[in-house]
Amino acid sequence: MKRPYKECKLNITDKINLSLKTFNSEKPFVCFLNGRCWITPTDTFNYMEIVENYFNNFKKIFKNSIIKSGNFENKFIFDMDMKYHRLITNKKTFFEFEIFLKQKQNNFLTFKDLKKYFEKEDINIHIKKLIEQLEQSKFILEKSK
Repeated sequence: MKRPYKECKLNITDKINLSLKTFNSEKPFVCFLNGRCWITPTDTFNYMEIVENYFNNFKKIFKNSIIKSGNFENKFIFDMDMKYHRLITNKKTFFEFEIFLKQKQNNFLTFKDLKKYFEKEDINIHIKKLIEQLEQSKFILEKSK
């Protein structure tokens, strides 16, 4: 029996484990991007304010890119999981985000095409810019602990 769930890694950056997932491999109307990494602040400052500011900007830019593409619905779910109270200077903390997207029926992409889209389109540029901003704010991002 063929399992309906499908997942593939996206080779966008060496700082965050990124994967594309769907629950229906043959007709991936809903897909989601999952990003995971370990984040380490290297200085003492207001961690929550800085991280939330960068991610709010990332969400706006991401939404504009998704709308511009014409492949996805205008609404999406962006879920960020980080325990701010656990952020301590020079200590690694697990960080994860998920972005759930629904494809438009008239511009439907296969799972293989979705993977190509996310690896080549400006979405990966926005992810790299987010990483760069965090690093400039004295955070270290790593794939493993």
